Amino acid sequence: MPTYPQHRAVDSSTCERQKVIVGERASNGAYHGRQLSAEKRTWKLRHILTRQEYSDLKVFADANFGSALDFRWPPVYGDPCTVHLVGPINEIRWINASRSVEVEVLLEEA
Repeated sequence: MPTYPQHRAVDSSTCERQKVIVGERASNGAYHGRQLSAEKRTWKLRHILTRQEYSDLKVFADANFGSALDFRWPPVYGDPCTVHLVGPINEIRWINASRSVEVEVLLEEA
C-alpha cells in the first residue's frame, strides 16, 4: 500500500471526527441512540510546497486517487491509519514569485 508523502502540514490543517448516530424516542420518552459505524476522521491538509514537490504530489494523487493509502497524523508521532484521497489538490496561492505553492488536500479515513 502506498504511503501519503510526509510534507510538513501548515497550522491551518484540520482533522474532523465524525460519528453516524441515529436517535429515537421510546413511547415512555426515553431517548435511545445507536452508533451506525465506527468513528471516522477527515483531514483537510494544507502544505506549502516547492514546484518540484507540488509536481510530485500531483503525480502521486493522480496515480493513487481512490486507492487505500498509509497515513500518519501528525507525521511525527500519530497513529498510522488507512485513508483515501477524496478530492483534487486545490491550489490556494502561489508564494515567493511563484516558487512555492500552498495547496489543500482532502483525505478520509477508510
